[in-house]
Amino acid sequence: MAKSRQQCCLFCATPEELDGHHVAGRAIDAKLLGPLCVEHHGDESEGQRLRGADLGHKRERTVLDAAAALLREVGYFLCSLGERLCWWGDNLDALIAALDANYPEWRDLPEAKGPRT
Repeated sequence: MAKSRQQCCLFCATPEELDGHHVAGRAIDAKLLGPLCVEHHGDESEGQRLRGADLGHKRERTVLDAAAALLREVGYFLCSLGERLCWWGDNLDALIAALDANYPEWRDLPEAKGPRT
C-alpha cells in the first residue's frame, strides 16, 4: 500500500511503516484494504488465522460463502477498531481531566471552543 501524508494506522495513528491489511482476507476481497502499522497488521492477521478465515484461496466458494466470510471478517475488524476508538476516547478524557485540574484556562483558548456550525 502506497503511503500518503494523510494515511496513518487506523488503530494507533502512526504514519510509519504502513501495510495494507486485507480486512476480509485477500482471498475474499483483495481490494478491501485498511492502513495499519506493522504491529497492528500482524495482530489483525493473526486474529484472522485464529478464527480460521480462508486467507489462501484454498477452496472453491459460492458467492454466498464469500459474502458470509466478508461480513464476518469486516465485523471482527470493526469490533477491533471500535475497541481502539474507545481506548482513544478514554485517553482523551484523562487528558481533559488533567488539563482541567492543572490548566483550567485551556478552555478559554479559541481552539478549544469547537467547530462553529
